[in-house]
Amino acid sequence: MSIILPILNQSKYKIKDKYKNIVEIELGDFIDDEKSGCYYMHPEYKFIEFKYQPNYEVVKEDYKVIYGDMSVEENSISLFSNKSERFNDEKYRARVLIDKPITSNEFDIISIEFERSDVSTFFIGFFDSFTRDLDIEFLEGVQNLESYKSPKCDIIYNNFDKDVLKIIKRVGLKYLMDTLMTEKCLMKNIECTINISEGFIQLNNERRIYNKLLQRSQETYITYGYHPNVKSEVIGKINKVSMGKNKGYLFLKPIKIDFNKCKVLMLYSGKPEIEYLSKNELTWTKIDELSQIEVNKELILRVAMNHRDRIYSIFIVDELEDVQLE
Repeated sequence: MSIILPILNQSKYKIKDKYKNIVEIELGDFIDDEKSGCYYMHPEYKFIEFKYQPNYEVVKEDYKVIYGDMSVEENSISLFSNKSERFNDEKYRARVLIDKPITSNEFDIISIEFERSDVSTFFIGFFDSFTRDLDIEFLEGVQNLESYKSPKCDIIYNNFDKDVLKIIKRVGLKYLMDTLMTEKCLMKNIECTINISEGFIQLNNERRIYNKLLQRSQETYITYGYHPNVKSEVIGKINKVSMGKNKGYLFLKPIKIDFNKCKVLMLYSGKPEIEYLSKNELTWTKIDELSQIEVNKELILRVAMNHRDRIYSIFIVDELEDVQLE
């Protein structure tokens, strides 16, 4: 069943006309956020779009400050740029390494929530273990800046430069301009979702921007910070960095109903699969349109979803007739 918005209300009316006793689930009130993966609720149409299933959230112990300063607050990381004796100039810099390897079999998606400054260009970078090892040796004083000139030092930058996003590749000290892609970006507070399995970036739940540079099959590390500037110290704030998989679950809070047998109908797009918890067996059982469920005053549901799957409505009805939707 694939429902698109122009016929959504028509489909709802058909269900409501067909059944006498019906409960329409208010999705915003019944999702159990503590158990569920990350999702987006459309502010006007109120449908749910699944984003990803988090399985790791970056903690302060994962951060290594390459240059600049960092302070840890209760729910965020503040990054401060400053001058460094290791650079022979008067520029302000700030960069941190998240020393947590990202592998494609463990993670599909990286989500970073941050507040950026207008003074300098904020960036989120990806590189492999070679450049990560250079960073560690640089911190230990074993390597100097010359080491980063190596052609093995391959970095993908997502640069938030004033009012545009630029995705660009750097090898050694050379920026490969044939890889440059720009996109308008006026936001200061940004929730940035990067899908490394499909190769796209999405800002604040708006349209997806695809670029093959974002696809990562090898072990990857994240770095972020501010590019050098000659003006002043820059302060940036990272509120949250998490990683996860494309597939996951939305869990609904227990639903109290007055009838003993019911059917569950769902209007959706994509391939979500709704399941109920059998209290007799304490197992999750898949529901289809013909399923008749025995209920003891309470129904517990979850929906297996992939990123971009949508749920428009869920209905619980107590009659056994089929519903034919166009």
